[in-house]
Amino acid sequence: TQGDAGSVEGGHVDLAALEGVRAPSMTRTVTNLEGLGLVRRESDPADARVVLVEATQAGHDAVMRIRQARRAQKAPEGP
Repeated sequence: TQGDAGSVEGGHVDLAALEGVRAPSMTRTVTNLEGLGLVRRESDPADARVVLVEATQAGHDAVMRIRQARRAQKAPEGP
C-alpha cells in the first residue's frame, strides 16, 4: 500500500502491479534501488515465499527531494 513520502510496502508482485510492469522488470528495478541504498528487502514473517520491499531513509529523502523539485518547476513565477 502507498504510504508517506511515496513509499510503498509490499512484495515485487504487488509493486509490479501498482506500476503496471511485469514482475521480472520490478525485480531488476528493486535490485538496482537496493544497490543504491534506496530500498531494502526483508522476508515476510507471515509467508516465507514473499519478499517485502521497504524504502530506506535515503529512499524517503530522495522521494522528498524529487517532489520538492517538481513543485518548484510547477510554481508560477512572480511578477
